[in-house]
Amino acid sequence: MRFLHIAVLCLGLAAACFADKVTLKDGRVYEGVVLEETEDTVKIKTARTTLTLKREQVASIEKQEGGPLQEREKRLSALDPSKAAGYLDLAKWLTGKGKEAYDLQTLRRLCAAASKLDASQAYEAQMLLGQMLEQASIRREAATAYARALLAKPGNPDARVRMEDLHQGLVQDAKAEMKDLAAALDLVVQGDYAKALPKLQKSETLAMAEEAPSQIGMSIEALTRDVARRVKCTTCDGVGESRCPACDGDGLIMCSACGGTGNKKGFTAGKEKEGISSSVCRTCYGCGSVLCVKCKAERDIQIRFWWTGTYKEYVTVHAKAGREAEALKTEIELTNYTHKSSKWIVLAISGQPPTVGGKTPCGTCQGVKYDPPLSQPPVDRIRVYMTDINDRANGQKPYEVLPKVSEVYDRAVLADECLRYVNGNWVK
Repeated sequence: MRFLHIAVLCLGLAAACFADKVTLKDGRVYEGVVLEETEDTVKIKTARTTLTLKREQVASIEKQEGGPLQEREKRLSALDPSKAAGYLDLAKWLTGKGKEAYDLQTLRRLCAAASKLDASQAYEAQMLLGQMLEQASIRREAATAYARALLAKPGNPDARVRMEDLHQGLVQDAKAEMKDLAAALDLVVQGDYAKALPKLQKSETLAMAEEAPSQIGMSIEALTRDVARRVKCTTCDGVGESRCPACDGDGLIMCSACGGTGNKKGFTAGKEKEGISSSVCRTCYGCGSVLCVKCKAERDIQIRFWWTGTYKEYVTVHAKAGREAEALKTEIELTNYTHKSSKWIVLAISGQPPTVGGKTPCGTCQGVKYDPPLSQPPVDRIRVYMTDINDRANGQKPYEVLPKVSEVYDRAVLADECLRYVNGNWVK
């Protein structure tokens, strides 16, 4: 298992070497594939998601050509539902020559699409998916993929052997999981919610967790939320929030482009009567700091104008993190730094102390506030549920670990019915 983790890490590092890089003005960096650039936005696909960033947030873009991530996007965009073989071919490439750009989520969709579009491909697609899941030690899902392969080719010895090889491991996994679930529930019955909570948070997908709604009237996830409200977090003292780690609770991050001066090097913004258009820092717009995006900070920004020898009154705009430019544009033109409807010249721009921000959901309690429900958990029903779990874990009652399937692909993976890949997204 240790060597698998090292291999996956190495693949991730190798792919990153060939990734496009988008750096934002607040210091955040995204790596992946830049899919689209317009005057207003930049779209990048990372390993986890596809993001559309406002152009005004972007400090720099570094592109790579010919890397595995770029090749993957090219191949995905060429997929055609009328040519089903292309999905299986791409799945093979992704697990072979294109392994540096491999990701399991994409493989799941490719194998499901290949199986749905052409039933004759289902066996090979599901066997490939099962092997990759097995390598990742996701044994239950791997067995399900082999079951679908066997459904596509009944009696096939390879699929049957794979499932049988997994059977004993699945039984051991299920027994261990059921014991863990019962131990967590026992702590709930005892009223030791502080010890029960971390165990419940890991129990939502364990064997027999699927029986919770019918046996105790709520899912394990719902029970976890109920228990979380009964535990006063020592990290945040039960308020559900903690100091933002990105800005250290200030709501502001010093502008790295100007070092906090608000000016370009060699200029002194706001001292010359002709305005600041030639001297102002284009990252923080003269404020010397940017609002922290992590804690979604907000503040007022004051703009002072100069016209025919007279200082005009300050105009105040309210800005949200990552949208400072939008706020400023409601009053001034950021190209020449003049008032939008008059000829007033901007003399100075200054940011005020944040009115919102500095706090993020507590990482320990995941933002759950201490607010004990009036009613107690259904302990009597939980006890009955625990008895059932223990009986199955001890073999006194059967628990089927091998999956039963009725289709040759995972319908949930294609629930959105999206089979085409356009500009970083799966579409119908």
